[in-house]
Amino acid sequence: MDKHSRLLKKDICGLQAPGKLRSEIDQQAIKANLPPEIQYACQYWVHHLKESKGTASDGGLVHSFLTSHLLHWLEVLCIIGRMLILVESLFVSG
Repeated sequence: MDKHSRLLKKDICGLQAPGKLRSEIDQQAIKANLPPEIQYACQYWVHHLKESKGTASDGGLVHSFLTSHLLHWLEVLCIIGRMLILVESLFVSG
């Protein structure tokens, strides 16, 4: 999760247009800015947290991550076409 936190940032692919459609995003920008390990981490960190019996307590690592990077995580999921992961994550964490 530490690496995940260091790499996620606003406008990670340099789109400079928050309303840009996924179909309009240059695939090279995605490959250059979202390598497979980041895509994997964004898709499966909640699953790994659950498997490790970790928690999202106030002030903890997960809380800190979500406070700083929730929107960045959502941005990546949108760009890679995996927003369903968010819905699944809500059920996993509940």
